Amino acid sequence: MLTFVVGTVPHVLPFDLSDEQLRSAAELVLAFHDTTATSPSHNGEDVVCHGDLGPHHTVFRGPRAIANIDWDSQVQPGKRVDEFAHAVWCFADLTEAAVPSPSRLAEPG
Repeated sequence: MLTFVVGTVPHVLPFDLSDEQLRSAAELVLAFHDTTATSPSHNGEDVVCHGDLGPHHTVFRGPRAIANIDWDSQVQPGKRVDEFAHAVWCFADLTEAAVPSPSRLAEPG
C-alpha cells in the first residue's frame, strides 16, 4: 500500500533526536518486530526485517515515532537483534562522516 504519512522525517545532520524520540522509535521497532514474529512472512526467522531502519526512514509527530517508511528490496526475514543493532547504529548518528565523533575529533587533520 502506498500512502502519505503526515509528520517529519529527520534529514539534516546531526539528527539530534531527543531521548523521548529515541525511546519512541525503539518502541515502534519493537512493535513492528513483535507483529512480524507471528506472521508467516518471517519464514522461519525471528522476524521480518525492514533492512534500513533509522531516523531517515522514521516519521515523527513531535516526540512520537509514528511510522517507518521506504519499504523496498531490503525487506526480508531475519534476526531481530541484527536489525535492532543496525537501527541503533543509525539513530546514534554514527553512520555519517559529517557528524563529529570522539574518534574523528582525535584524528590528525
